[in-house]
Amino acid sequence: MVDSSILEGAKQPDILRLLNAGNFELILEQQRSTPKQRWRLFGFLKKDSVSPAGFAYYILLACLTGTLKPNEYTRVYNLDFHRDFIGELNELFRMLLCLENFRNAPHFEEVLAATLVECIRNGAVHIEESANGYPKNPINAKVWMDGAELRCLADKLIEYFKRKSNDRNELEVLFLKAKVTCAIMAHYPESVGPDMNALALKFEKLGETKNAKRYYTPVVNDFTSLVDGTEENLSQPNPEVFENEISIVQSLIDALEGLDRLGEQIDHSLLEKSKETLQKVKDLLKR
Repeated sequence: MVDSSILEGAKQPDILRLLNAGNFELILEQQRSTPKQRWRLFGFLKKDSVSPAGFAYYILLACLTGTLKPNEYTRVYNLDFHRDFIGELNELFRMLLCLENFRNAPHFEEVLAATLVECIRNGAVHIEESANGYPKNPINAKVWMDGAELRCLADKLIEYFKRKSNDRNELEVLFLKAKVTCAIMAHYPESVGPDMNALALKFEKLGETKNAKRYYTPVVNDFTSLVDGTEENLSQPNPEVFENEISIVQSLIDALEGLDRLGEQIDHSLLEKSKETLQKVKDLLKR
């Protein structure tokens, strides 16, 4: 039986139930016999047309018929970034979870997971190109919201790849999430720091030391002054602290410890001082 949380918000829950049960032939039969869905598989589909089925269900049909190639998914149907493409990707992720629950169709599951990575890659490029140099310049509200939601979807896919012990795809989605974060949240260090460190840590675990240092180092460079500011604030009478300062100070600690593990020379006094600062912030927030 399909988990109710997977069906929440689904466009076609009945199809997801069939997918969760492995009733692939029934899914194909139903979709092919429903005229209003107008299922088509190849490039003669008009890219700007709107279908009741939507992007996710065209991709599903192509997957179940063995015609879907993840890096060529646009030959089946294009994502329309001017519409609710996040909703379509969330629907595709629901399908992936259904296949994961079914367990007996690993090939379909792998193809759908790889396609989601490609979709997130294209979505990240779209967000980066449409960000208009934000925050220096204004950003379209839809672009910002789509980017924020794409980060959430990336988190879910990262957890999926962790369950599968698929390090390479996990790494790729971590990178894409960080790309989106830097495009729309560069002025939110409490988001940038953890994303950069998560990517660095994954590189570190994979033995890619040079790449790990590449992401730890800018966190140390950029966050040292931020933590200095927090420390200066704490020295004032009755300092006011905020929840996001925990993430900022922790990011500096994690980056310093990461570089230390990798044999880089670090400022150990800065590390110890940052740990003390973190504890002070936590203690004040408890009051």
